[in-house]
Amino acid sequence: MRSGAVAALGALLLTGCGTPILRANFDTNTLGTHPPPELPGDPVGDSFYLSSPSSGSAVVVTAPAGLSGRSLRYQHTAPQSYNRFLGFGGKEVSASSLQYWAVWNAIPQLTPNVPLDVWMGNGHFESFGTIRFLNNQVLVATDNRGGFTPVGNFTNGRVHTVVVKVDKPSGTYRISVLGGEAPVNTGTRPVLTPAALSTTRPYVYLWFGSDGVSASTYTVDNVLITEACPTDRGVGACD
Repeated sequence: MRSGAVAALGALLLTGCGTPILRANFDTNTLGTHPPPELPGDPVGDSFYLSSPSSGSAVVVTAPAGLSGRSLRYQHTAPQSYNRFLGFGGKEVSASSLQYWAVWNAIPQLTPNVPLDVWMGNGHFESFGTIRFLNNQVLVATDNRGGFTPVGNFTNGRVHTVVVKVDKPSGTYRISVLGGEAPVNTGTRPVLTPAALSTTRPYVYLWFGSDGVSASTYTVDNVLITEACPTDRGVGACD
């Protein structure tokens, strides 16, 4: 799927059904700056989170080709890995919610042997489901002890769209990565941390977990979390 098609898909996803509990784009922020944690506009109460605020250089507003408007570039830089989490937190919702969905557009630019972990979970970093981008492969976590298995591939510099579905009654999740040579889908899998399903404020996390620094970046835009499928079924993301 070409970058233009991915951008169109992202637009459909963001204008489809499902009341947002987080909506993050960075079009009103100044290029080259670290944006404030409060996200403007509706919904009220959502935010983005950097685990070490002193490491402002880890996130920078940028305007890359391929993504619409301004975006947030997350960089593999100081501080140490345990203080390098980037999170997007939804507003508080009812515990009776049946599903959580998340979707975002991104451009990966990762150097060899530097993993980027991506997951949806609760505010304590506990994961519903996790994928890893590493050496042009997409891998899915098989447990919470560091086990991963490959499910597809990604291309550096190529725009992709990530779609996460969490179904609370069945205790399952699915993650898709759209926009590569072929769609990547984890299939429906049991949630990694069932206790995390009790959260009323879901998060999306990005994490460069290896120590040191590198030129690796992951540039994100149009991050959305909802309680229902964020698009009509004609796009296919809800199937």
